[in-house]
Parts: sequence; structure tokens; C-alpha cells
Amino acid sequence: MRGILEYRIPNLTEGLSPVRSHDLAESVIDYTVDRLLQMVGQVLPAELAESFARNGTAIFTSYCWPDALPDRLRTLSVMNAFAFFADDMGSNAYGDVLGAEASKSWVIEYIHACMGKREKLTTSWGNETADAWEELSSFKPEITSALMRKAWLTWMATYAPAPPSEFSEADRYANAGGPVTLPMTAFCLGLDVSAPMEDPVFRQTVEDATLLSILINDVISLGGEIINRDESRNAIIMIMRERQIPLQQAVDRICGRIVQLRNRFLSQRSAVLASSVGKLEGAASYLEAFESVITGVAFYHATSKRYRFSPQSTWEGSGAAVIKVYEDSVLATALPA
Repeated sequence: MRGILEYRIPNLTEGLSPVRSHDLAESVIDYTVDRLLQMVGQVLPAELAESFARNGTAIFTSYCWPDALPDRLRTLSVMNAFAFFADDMGSNAYGDVLGAEASKSWVIEYIHACMGKREKLTTSWGNETADAWEELSSFKPEITSALMRKAWLTWMATYAPAPPSEFSEADRYANAGGPVTLPMTAFCLGLDVSAPMEDPVFRQTVEDATLLSILINDVISLGGEIINRDESRNAIIMIMRERQIPLQQAVDRICGRIVQLRNRFLSQRSAVLASSVGKLEGAASYLEAFESVITGVAFYHATSKRYRFSPQSTWEGSGAAVIKVYEDSVLATALPA
């Protein structure tokens, strides 16, 4: 293979709190895999359904919200994993197997299920998805569950298929699910944070944490997105095209922005926790939870089979790395300590 691109990235997780294991993780994973095999198996051929169900999406929930209340973890894990499947279907990842029209019909069914429009559902998996949403909506506090459902539906309804002509952090945040992360984190902890959210600095703090996790995702998953030709919104690719700069410069620019956001997040979090807003019920727990969100996103995207660049990939996102892009594959290798 002839190497055509090579770039180095810094240690993106330096200074982050380590990912904590959840004592329910294994049972949650087993439960989620069983549910997904049942639901996705109604749509995809058995081998593809098995591959998707076991690719680690259940781990995403356990990593990002290790302190989630036990009665919420299984429900959210299934919904998150199924959302990954919806993302695949929306990008026509299985178009060669199902055909574009069948993929489109699936997405429409999924949207109706999320909206609770059972009269428009035509499949058993669609009704099972609606059941999961009803279960999620039953949790207290009601305001948090309602906000989470509203944010999720708004995200799907407003997602812009075509990326902007120039890179925009606002676009990346909105279309990579940033707005959903805020109520989802409150839901996992069983918190109503509507009062502290009215403070602009408080909200900016959690939005910074979410955006930097999205940009970390862009760096880690770039290789896989190049292979799958799904890099249209990746911040690095967009900046390369927009500014006509080499890959390494674009990576350095995004990694520099990640560091800026990280420092601002830590500074603002300390300031908020020391203020009257930080004393509001649930505010401190909520702000502290975003450390797990950041670390969980980085660790999941670096280790999940879903984002493995090649069978030889060795980088686990825990340190500096060099990523070599070849004509037909990408290899990510950890640099010596």
C-alpha cells in the first residue's frame, strides 16, 4: 500500500478523569444487544444485524453516563444504540443491501415511532421503538424527560443533510447531537436543571464541554470517515477544503481549539460552582457529570469496533498517535511513551 497522508495528533485525553466502569455495564450491554438483535434483525440480514448489535454502542451510554440511575441506563442504552442505527440508515449505509427506498421507509417509520404516532406505524419494531419512548417519558422529573424528547425530535426535524460551505462550530454542534446531550445528561442523573440553565455562563459551560467532545470525535473518527466516504461534516476535512491547508495544519488547528474549549470549560465550571448558581439544586452534580461525557465520547470513539480504521489499529485514544492514511485503509498507531 502506498501512504498518501500522515499526521500526528496530541494526547486528547490528557488531564481528563478516567472512564469509570458502571457496575451494571455488563448486564446493560447484554440487554441492549438482545433488544437490538430482535429489533434490527427485523430489518437487516442476520449477519449484519449481529455485527451492528455487538459493535459496542451500548458501551457508549455506560462510559458517558457512568453515574446514571440504574432504572434509566437500560432504556437510554437501547435508545442510544438504536439512534446509531438510525444514523446509519439515514446515511444509506445499508443501501446496497436494502435499497435506497427501503432505507428511506425505515427512517420515516423511525421518526413516527419517536413522535409516538402509532397510527402511522406499520412494523413491530416501530411499535417497540414507540414503547421505548413511552418508557423514557415515564421517568421523573417529568420536565427533564419532556425536554429530552423535545430536544431529540427537534434534532431529527432540523438536521440539515447538506453541510454549510464553510466550517461552523454552531452547525457542528447542532447537527452532531449537541443539543440532545444537555437534557440527556440531566435525564441520566434524574435532575431538573431548568433553573441553573437560565444562567448564560452555566449553559455556555456545558455547551463547551459538549462541543469539545464532538471535535474530539472528529479527530478520532476521521480515518474511518475517510474510508467510508462519510467525512462531509468532519471539522478537519471542512477546514482543509475551506482554507486550502494540509491535513496536519487542519488537525493542529482543531486540536488547538479542543484545548481552548477544555480550558474554558474548567475555568467557567470553577467560577459557576463558586457562585450562587452553583448552589442551586442539581447544578454541581450536573456540571461534574460532563467530565464523564467528554471522556466517554473520546474513549468510545477510540475503542469501538464501529470506528476501527483497520484490523491493525492500535491507538486507544489515551495518548499521542500517528495516523497514516493509505489508498485503501487507515492505520492509527500509538506513539511510544
